[in-house]
Amino acid sequence: MEKFVRAIAAMMPKLQISASKTDMMLERTAANMKLTTEKAIADMTDLIARKQALVAVSYVCGEMFSLLTPRELTVLKGRSEGITEESIARELGVCRMTVHNVGKHALKKCGWYLSALKKSGYDFSVFEPLGLTL
Repeated sequence: MEKFVRAIAAMMPKLQISASKTDMMLERTAANMKLTTEKAIADMTDLIARKQALVAVSYVCGEMFSLLTPRELTVLKGRSEGITEESIARELGVCRMTVHNVGKHALKKCGWYLSALKKSGYDFSVFEPLGLTL
């Protein structure tokens, strides 16, 4: 679960770019119907699945991250970008252990949210076109 949360957090900055690229690819494929019909349909199907996955991830992330405090978001975002706990601690004016504990608590909250979502029957297979599995 923690690995899944970290993967989603790391993807957040890239979601908007990926969504724009997917839109451009959809438009290009639609405009380039000189491809064989089967190839065009396969390309469109893949791109639509990817777009649906991006929308689903954006929705789940928005809901999940709304549960976090601003400090938890700052720590989770920093850690997902590879910033060390020491650097985040200096920026926030706290000790490294505080950053560690805040990050741990944020991951726990995200895990609880994802567990509840899974228990409710949410279909996580929609994330598969992005390489995310739970």
